[in-house]
Amino acid sequence: MDIEILRNFLVVAREESITRASELLNISQPSLSRQIQNLEEEFGVRLFTRNRKKTTLTTQGMMLQKRASELLDMYRKTQIEIHSEPEIITGDIRFATIYAPSLDDILKLGKIMTDEHPGVRLLVSNGDMYAVRELVYSGQVDLGLVYAMKHGDDMFERIEIQENMNVGVLLPTDHPLAEKKVIRFEDLRPYPMVLHERFLGAPIPGRREIDQDKYNISGTYTTPVGASLMVNAGYGIALLSESNIRFNYGNIIYRNIMHNTNLSTYLIWKKDSAMPIQSSFFLKRIKEYYLGQ
Repeated sequence: MDIEILRNFLVVAREESITRASELLNISQPSLSRQIQNLEEEFGVRLFTRNRKKTTLTTQGMMLQKRASELLDMYRKTQIEIHSEPEIITGDIRFATIYAPSLDDILKLGKIMTDEHPGVRLLVSNGDMYAVRELVYSGQVDLGLVYAMKHGDDMFERIEIQENMNVGVLLPTDHPLAEKKVIRFEDLRPYPMVLHERFLGAPIPGRREIDQDKYNISGTYTTPVGASLMVNAGYGIALLSESNIRFNYGNIIYRNIMHNTNLSTYLIWKKDSAMPIQSSFFLKRIKEYYLGQ
């Protein structure tokens, strides 16, 4: 398997036609068909289902499509880094993050860096802390921002950033809890409630663990926007952290629960992994800001 064949495979997958792909790639149809057949033999699976109208990916083909895109992106990034002049900082910094107060400062540091080095771009992916860990570990991003280190996280290097965080609820403005000056966890029990999908049936990291059997869990969400939409649609109130309140929710409001937590946020990167120079420079800036190093 080589880079050129992977590129050609992705064109066939996109066009859903070996004929159209061969025309775009300016190679013969039999030659392209042979490349795809060799790939299938190499992996020992069918990558495409073929009929008269189109050529579509199998489940295994979709898996290879995802990995091939990642490999080619990594290859392009490596080419740029290798051919860059040593004294010139250029290239993409790939950064994955949860929503957290410290994110504001980190993004400001990134803006300073991109202003100083026009050849640098900061590419930010948002997700929950599990998705961020996976992106860092797989090498798809260089740096990640997460809450709470967990068992097995010795595969990461990290910087600890202390945060003062509250946990609370999103609820409609006419909800009975909206008028309460103080809301406690036990106040939530009579009402339907949605949780982040990662917390369904599991402890809520960094926060007071609630016995979910005593609560009316009506659904799950994966993003703050999803939580707000579910609240607006009548699924109930949504439990989430204060740091996720970053936009206008319309006819719903956020109320803190009487339980404050000093949470640590961690900037992480994969241990024993070579980091591109632009990302290393960004990490150095962050260390200087938070640690004085």
